[in-house]
Amino acid sequence: MKKRVKIVLGVVILAVIISGAFITSYLVSVKNYKTAVEKITYNNQNALDVSDGFYIGECDVQFIYAKVKVTVKDHGITDIQLLEHRHDRGAAAESILKEIIDKQKIDVDTVVGATNSSKVIIKLSTMPCRANLNRVKKRHYNEKKRPPVVVNYDRRFC
Repeated sequence: MKKRVKIVLGVVILAVIISGAFITSYLVSVKNYKTAVEKITYNNQNALDVSDGFYIGECDVQFIYAKVKVTVKDHGITDIQLLEHRHDRGAAAESILKEIIDKQKIDVDTVVGATNSSKVIIKLSTMPCRANLNRVKKRHYNEKKRPPVVVNYDRRFC
């Protein structure tokens, strides 16, 4: 009987230790996610100096991932396609794409309940300007000659 109690007690202690490790790991992930979202900054420059073409970029802040294709023509953003958007409750943020195109600026309100997804999408909408400023990552797109500019943002750059 004592042997059985020791075994059950050992299993319970092991389960508590494993659960604690998973909870700690999750809490660290949430903290890193919140830090990454807080560090998102916007380049509020307009698209006047950006070459015509399209730019593909992605941003990953752990719990939210987005990939967009931004089309620039005649020094203005003509289209933003959301190629991929992984989120928890951020689907409502997708509505700001039209507002960014209509206003031709990123100074748009974030969507309540999808604030973090909004920030990620707004960040990606600035990428043609950022690619134009960062000569290392800039490659002009011409449909017949070259591939599109691809700008990858990750937690270090978002």
